[in-house]
Amino acid sequence: MNRRTAAGALAEHSKAGLRASHRSILQETTLTADNILRLRPCDGMLLQREGVQHDATALARLLGEVVLTERAMLEGTRLAGRPPAAVLVVENLGPYVDLPAPEGWLVAHGPGWNLKAVEMLLDQLSPAVPVVHFGDLDENGVRIARLMRSLRAGVRWFVPEWWADYLPRARPGEWSDALDLSDAPPLVRRLKEEGRWLEQELIALDDRLPGALLSVLDDS
Repeated sequence: MNRRTAAGALAEHSKAGLRASHRSILQETTLTADNILRLRPCDGMLLQREGVQHDATALARLLGEVVLTERAMLEGTRLAGRPPAAVLVVENLGPYVDLPAPEGWLVAHGPGWNLKAVEMLLDQLSPAVPVVHFGDLDENGVRIARLMRSLRAGVRWFVPEWWADYLPRARPGEWSDALDLSDAPPLVRRLKEEGRWLEQELIALDDRLPGALLSVLDDS
């Protein structure tokens, strides 16, 4: 049951929190946020449910991409077939749709802080499959990258050195003095010092991007 449906039935309104008394009534019910997971599948990827397999790349050719709902994954839809060479989680929708991914990579949309569906995807992957995070270079982007790393050990943070070529197009932005960047790439530290930020859309179509993504795996 959607958590807002449950709140609307038991609490003051649909956006109210559920108290312990409400949760005791719902103890046999799985509450969902009904997130969706948008994927650009790699060749050989299948989707499996109750022993039936579907070609994910064929579905993407028909639909433009593959969209899995949280409920579908809770009810048993799983990735199958050839495992991806790596998974690239992209923060913003434009780069997710348009960037040229390396061959064999699975691309997922990780919409900012809302990474529940991405977490469900990562739980299906072998620990041997590398995961790369690509997002904006601002304070929220740093915190989202750290959230990604909390979901799975070894997540690579994609910040190629040549992104600095786009510094003339950096935008003014505030950074908290309390934000510790001791583990951040040099470009991120520089942006904080200068009070600026870089959006990932700037490099989404850069010819160097696919090679740089592969280099992230080589450097790990």
